Amino acid sequence: MPVSIPSPLLDELRAIEIRDIFRLAGDSLYAKTLNNLARDIALFADAVRGYVTDAPLDPMRHLAHSLKGASLSLGAQALGVIFGELEHLAHAGDALALLRFHADHLPLITQSQDALRQLDSRPA
Repeated sequence: MPVSIPSPLLDELRAIEIRDIFRLAGDSLYAKTLNNLARDIALFADAVRGYVTDAPLDPMRHLAHSLKGASLSLGAQALGVIFGELEHLAHAGDALALLRFHADHLPLITQSQDALRQLDSRPA
C-alpha cells in the first residue's frame, strides 16, 4: 500500500511552537538540534549507500525509528512519515524496497530539512 506523504511538509504551527521553545532555552539550541538531525539523516543515507546484500537491517531500523521521532517532535511531519516507512521496511526485512523508497524520497527529505532551516532563520 502506498505511503501518503503529508503536504505541507511541516506542521508549521507545531514547528514554530517547538522552535520558539528551543529558543527560550538558548539561541543556538534549535540550530544545534537541526544540525544533529541533518547529521543523523546523513548517517542513514551512508548506511543505505553502504548496504551489502543480506546484511542485517536492524541498525537502519533503529536509526529510522529515532529519525521518525525526532522529525515528528520538530513538526516535520513528512520526514516522520518517510522515516516511519523506512523503519517498517527495515523491520519487514525488505532491503530492496527500503533502498528504493529512500532513493525515491530523497528530494522530500532535502526539502523538509530546508523548510526547517528556513523556519530557523525567521524571527520569533
